[in-house]
Amino acid sequence: YIRAVSRISLIQAVARVRQPGCKADSVVILEGEQGTGKSSAIRVLFGAEYFGDQLPPMHSKDASSYLRGKWCVELAELEYKRKAEVETIKAYISRTHENYRPAFGREEIISPRTNVFFGTTNSNEYLVDETGNRRFLPVKTGSIDLSGLSKARGQLWAEAVEAFERGEVHWLDEELSRIASAEASRRMEQDPWVETVYK
Repeated sequence: YIRAVSRISLIQAVARVRQPGCKADSVVILEGEQGTGKSSAIRVLFGAEYFGDQLPPMHSKDASSYLRGKWCVELAELEYKRKAEVETIKAYISRTHENYRPAFGREEIISPRTNVFFGTTNSNEYLVDETGNRRFLPVKTGSIDLSGLSKARGQLWAEAVEAFERGEVHWLDEELSRIASAEASRRMEQDPWVETVYK
């Protein structure tokens, strides 16, 4: 599962650059304790100049304009999950194009997305909606070797490009979808009444 998710996430990122606006709604969620390098790893992998972690509220037009020039946007600590309705989140990360009027602009523009999303969290339970969990691919991390990742970065992207050009898919097949669903179900937030009811 981890190997497949890692591979798919990189090929998906290549696909968004080579075919702007293509479907790419899988979001890898890096889980781990604070200070282990989750956000730094994403920044190293995509390059600081193409990385963003200050996404405005998803329902605002600023969230659309923020994506310009970004290759990867981090959903840091999944904070937007609690600030916006679940349906808004699902719709936002599934979108393939941005339709908005830029600041000081007179007309709306339609811009195909060239970015992907990665999430980070310190929590073990952070999913709340079973119907939308297929988009989230949880990956538990430990201490991350940022130096090693930096050295391997070029090779990782070269292999992802080659896989994309060979036509390798950037989505989960049926078997991996079942595994991902089981992984996501373990991250479901439990209602405080659940334990009482089961007793």
